[in-house]
Amino acid sequence: LESLILLNNYKNIIEIGVNAGDTTITLCQAAKKVEGHVYGFDMWDNHGLFNQFKQSGNKKEVENKLKNAGYNNFTLYQKKDVSMILSLYIKI
Repeated sequence: LESLILLNNYKNIIEIGVNAGDTTITLCQAAKKVEGHVYGFDMWDNHGLFNQFKQSGNKKEVENKLKNAGYNNFTLYQKKDVSMILSLYIKI
């Protein structure tokens, strides 16, 4: 992933399904080299038709992990954040 970002000089990187943030660290590392930004999205909540999929990962823990690794070139969105943002642009 890092090679693709560097080769194409991508400035805006989107990750859907951040979970614990392991891949996000690699994306932030690459984004830093091209002065880019990583936008990460995850549920970080129980989900599925019957809530059969339990929460995995945590937004605050991932933010701390990335900051402790020395990155500040990211924005993380949780399901509730995305719903609020979309409501500004989409009238239902």
